[in-house]
Amino acid sequence: MLRLGNMPNVKLNSQSSSGLRSDCAANVMRLSLDKALAVGNQLEVEAINGTKHILLTPSMAAQCGYSMESDPWGNTRIYTSLMGCFVDNKNDATFNVDLRLQMYGENPSDVVSYDVSQTCSYTRWASREILCDRNYMGVEPVAMVLQEAEQAGNAAKTTSSRLVMRSPYNTAETYSEDVAGVPMEVFRVSAYYMAPQGLNVVNLAAACPKGGVLFTEDMISWHVPRRVTPLLDGRITVSEMHMGINGQRLDRSQMAARGYTLSTTDFHIVVEIPVGSPDGYYKVGEISRLEMQESLVYLHVLLKYHELLQSR
Repeated sequence: MLRLGNMPNVKLNSQSSSGLRSDCAANVMRLSLDKALAVGNQLEVEAINGTKHILLTPSMAAQCGYSMESDPWGNTRIYTSLMGCFVDNKNDATFNVDLRLQMYGENPSDVVSYDVSQTCSYTRWASREILCDRNYMGVEPVAMVLQEAEQAGNAAKTTSSRLVMRSPYNTAETYSEDVAGVPMEVFRVSAYYMAPQGLNVVNLAAACPKGGVLFTEDMISWHVPRRVTPLLDGRITVSEMHMGINGQRLDRSQMAARGYTLSTTDFHIVVEIPVGSPDGYYKVGEISRLEMQESLVYLHVLLKYHELLQSR
């Protein structure tokens, strides 16, 4: 933990306009830093939990539901899962997120601290939600007691109405599986817990795509298996299907204006995005195939569909 000492401190909220902006995007809180703050500074992030400050190292961030990214212009975004370890959760409906950002200049003594608070409301929980973030999956490994799971970099918690499991990618407990031609990273867990009526067992699984991107000179497409066999047992009917950018759902008119399409085949759900989309970027003057693929990753297209499972 870093010593805070007598560093300058600025308290911010979602209305701030000093180069920091926080907002709620579905089941995450997003904090954006413009390049004037981020470029040329070393950034460290702490989660504030009451009177405690927890330094978010890469391993701690993956274990506890935090992630960070930067774009080519130097802007930085920090994402906090509303089910993160250090989020103040009020009945799975209201979530208070508190972070401290510490900016270090070239001189180690030049440190500026920003405290950021954001309250998010989210009640549209599906009965099962899987979050495939940049550095973690929303599950926990099997055949481990809680202490062993945490020592392996995983996390498990219960709230008033939900059981939350989280694991980094590429651990000894995950495995790869080809699903309809798309490589997926899979995690399975059986959770045992005591309830008033006795011992309960919940079998869970998560699968996150590690590929499925195709591209031409004009179009980038992302293929997600329509039936993710590690997760589903039985027939499936897709009753709803939506896509969004940066956590914000797009309606049909917004998709049409951007030239985006969302469709299904017998085996896949397909998102198509034209090269040159206003939500993407060119890394160099002439875009290469690799850069087109990276542009799709930068879009953070969120695909959500509800399954209606029927017994065999």
